[in-house]
Amino acid sequence: MRGPADRRVASGGVGIAVSETGDPDGQVIVFIHGYPDTKEMWSEVLARLPDRFHAIAYDVRGAGQSDRPQRTADYDFERLGDDLLAVADAIAPGKRIHLVGHDWGGLQGWEFATQPRFAERLASFTAIAAPSLDQVSIGGEELLRRGRLLRWLSRLRRSWYIVTLLVPGVAELVWRGIGPRWGSVLRRREGLPVSPDHPSPTVARDGADGARL
Repeated sequence: MRGPADRRVASGGVGIAVSETGDPDGQVIVFIHGYPDTKEMWSEVLARLPDRFHAIAYDVRGAGQSDRPQRTADYDFERLGDDLLAVADAIAPGKRIHLVGHDWGGLQGWEFATQPRFAERLASFTAIAAPSLDQVSIGGEELLRRGRLLRWLSRLRRSWYIVTLLVPGVAELVWRGIGPRWGSVLRRREGLPVSPDHPSPTVARDGADGARL
């Protein structure tokens, strides 16, 4: 295998869609996307990696071509960790992996990096735009302790959407309206170039189902 290849991996009855490229005998790099993305957000990164690496990206449960459990409990860090182990065991058995996570994929990575069951599997971890939940909590408490109320409120304001997603039914309603325009929103607000596979055609469903994270 040198060019891209797709497969499915079973994780406790949940099917995980995986893409891989490069040298199966090379160092393993696993990429986890954020919300509401899919593994396709990494496609240009994987294409630019030297062939000597074995690069793997997968759709987090509830996104893209992976299965979409209906119970919120099926999206906790323990189950998400099961998915990473299932992917690693199926595609790179016995090997240590370099983990890269963006956004909510990075939040997952922080949790995995501190779980004993990953102690012998992770060679490194890189977080992109993703503090750990502990860092968020400690940082907020530190701002309040120092009397930086306005700074604390500013951070809270930028995270308003999380509260919205916790209200039952709101995520489905919001993404039904914004889903078809999400690509143009990203291009206008973040300057992202036009891409045929990002955002994914499933983005509206990904946003609604991924809110269970």
